[in-house]
Amino acid sequence: MIFLTVEGDPISGTGDRQVGAQALIQLTDIGVFWTRESDKLRFSLFSLRSGAPLGAAELLLLNENRVQISRAISDGTGSANVAFSPEIEWLVVKRPDDAYALQLGKEANVLPAAGFNFQIYYPPPSPAKL
Repeated sequence: MIFLTVEGDPISGTGDRQVGAQALIQLTDIGVFWTRESDKLRFSLFSLRSGAPLGAAELLLLNENRVQISRAISDGTGSANVAFSPEIEWLVVKRPDDAYALQLGKEANVLPAAGFNFQIYYPPPSPAKL
């Protein structure tokens, strides 16, 4: 993990206060997609480098106080399912040589593909051949 701080010169409207920004950057090979169904969360884990599924990864679901609520291990396809709970706030994925922490939030909403400006096209179904 890298903690990055950027500071700048005072700008108009800030008086003599210095302006800046901070970020916590995670360097990881763990990619995560998830979807929430009414009673469960489905996770898909993959390598950001190769796209290959990440099996045997440990998933820890934590509440806002970082107390473990649930635990799962991804299968050979990189998939894992856990029961949904409104207490869930964080997901931590662990592998022997890597880890990734992600704030899901109490709703554990899915990342909308539209937020990444993907070009999604669903062609009309082709007519049935008789």
